[in-house]
Amino acid sequence: MRVVCAVLCLGLVGALQREQVAQHAIKLHRGRSAVAKHAWSWVSDNCRRLGSLIRQKNTAIKKLAVAAAAVGRDHSLSDPERLFQVHTLEVFQKELNESERSVFQAVVGLQRALQGDYRDVVNMKESSRQRLEALREAAIKVRAGGAEQPL
Repeated sequence: MRVVCAVLCLGLVGALQREQVAQHAIKLHRGRSAVAKHAWSWVSDNCRRLGSLIRQKNTAIKKLAVAAAAVGRDHSLSDPERLFQVHTLEVFQKELNESERSVFQAVVGLQRALQGDYRDVVNMKESSRQRLEALREAAIKVRAGGAEQPL
């Protein structure tokens, strides 16, 4: 009788442990699902924002092209003034395009860093140098513009 009771108790303990393990696995799976859902929403939100920024940039580029064409047709301006305004609009267009390229380079750099692709050290150094240079130029523009706002 004691043997039967001991076997039943051990079986009950084993079943309890299996049940606890199963419950723990379910909790882990649910937690992973929540993390995966959070990661998915973060990715989708940021992709949506990035898509919105690209659309805004393309709209701005089209408006700049229209403005440059209008300035080119405006005969009330002197030739040097017309050239200056067209050149200014073209520079702004180039800056927008360069900013877009920088964003995508940063995304690719982040992707490489997250994947552990550290073989391309030269590219990482160049990317860091470019970001620092862009920050310097932005700081110079802010100071030259007389803006009192921090970066």
